[in-house]
Amino acid sequence: MLKETFLQHFAGISDKRQEGKIAHPLMSVFFIAVASYVAFCDEWELTIEWAKKNIDWLRQFVDLPFGIPSKSTFYRLFRLVNPKEFERRFIGWTKQLASWHGSRTVSIDGKTLCGAKEGPGDKSPFHIVSAWASDNNLTLGFLRTDVKSNEITAIPELLKLLSVEGDVITIDAMGTQTEIAKQIVEGNKADYVLSLKRNQPSMFYDTALFFTGVDLKNTDAISNTANDTGEDHTISILNDDMKTAAERIYNYFASEKTRTSISGNNQLPVFAEYDYQFLKTKDLGHGRIEYRVYFLVNDVSWLSRHNEWVGLKSVGMVISYTLIKKTGAKSIDCRFYITSVDNVNRFAESVRNHWGCESTHYVLDVTFFEDKSRTRKENGALNDAVFRRIALNLLKVEREQFLKDNPKKKISYKVLRFKAGLDISFLEKIMIGNLK
Repeated sequence: MLKETFLQHFAGISDKRQEGKIAHPLMSVFFIAVASYVAFCDEWELTIEWAKKNIDWLRQFVDLPFGIPSKSTFYRLFRLVNPKEFERRFIGWTKQLASWHGSRTVSIDGKTLCGAKEGPGDKSPFHIVSAWASDNNLTLGFLRTDVKSNEITAIPELLKLLSVEGDVITIDAMGTQTEIAKQIVEGNKADYVLSLKRNQPSMFYDTALFFTGVDLKNTDAISNTANDTGEDHTISILNDDMKTAAERIYNYFASEKTRTSISGNNQLPVFAEYDYQFLKTKDLGHGRIEYRVYFLVNDVSWLSRHNEWVGLKSVGMVISYTLIKKTGAKSIDCRFYITSVDNVNRFAESVRNHWGCESTHYVLDVTFFEDKSRTRKENGALNDAVFRRIALNLLKVEREQFLKDNPKKKISYKVLRFKAGLDISFLEKIMIGNLK
């Protein structure tokens, strides 16, 4: 079963070592690496000590003719493996792992391997663009880019490798590009929800004015801080007028009573005159209460350049109102989107699910210490990143099953890794049992 569901997807990776001098089969070293990552080993020295203790268990699944490889073998071998081959094999394996899913949100976002740099003050040359599935919390695939700005070219390449027909693809403002929208709709047969920020200035200004009545085009606070990357995640911190407008709109629509008397209210922005869809949600957690109001308008004829975007059906706005329970502190935020979705419930679900990709980045840094890893030579950093994501996907399968069986309990990835390191039978369940 192991070879049918796990190793076979990676068995075709090219082994660049000199034939006749290979003591440790590539897939044997690969299996040890993944198992040790699951079992809380984040350095090759720890992997070797763990593998020596569990060599009898390892021999049930892989060949170890010369025992456990040395630290230098791990370093050399994974510096040689072609990361593009590794990435594509990973995507193939994850397709099978996620084969039970139905329609879902797939979020695409980038992450820099911050520790993989030459010295203090240097920038890491390793940036990864990942695709994350919301329904089963799995990383579906990823590609390396040289720098963050190259996400624009990496996203279409990654999309071509993914099977996402019928899904909703969410991308932050960096990926709000006409060619990416075209790839999603025509190439992937999927829908999109794309964040709209200042890297698409005419559409951004039009949408902000339409939904809030604030003309950002002539606002010094916006023009003086504009950048081409679309990095900013908030508007309210840049512009008091926008903050005031968002708060006024939230207060008006948050009340069921006032929502019934909207017609003819000249204090509301232009969008209220259109046939709009509305949804309000409430989320509790981490010591705060977050209310969100979602607006979706299916008429895009007024929007500049609307005819350049394949599949464009709607524009949306989300206002988030957050209350910190302990301090009583309040904050408000406003975001805009263009989308091929025409239903507010699906729009809202996709927007909420997008942040799951960020939580995966958090787990990689906090549970797998990715940002602290100093591996950087040749292909080592990228291949280590693959191992971490394979291990995390395996742990996610186990965690999802645990939460399904124990709906009133919680368990962290760190606890799962610790248990796997202590109990070899539990590790076997994660590595093999859950994949049947």
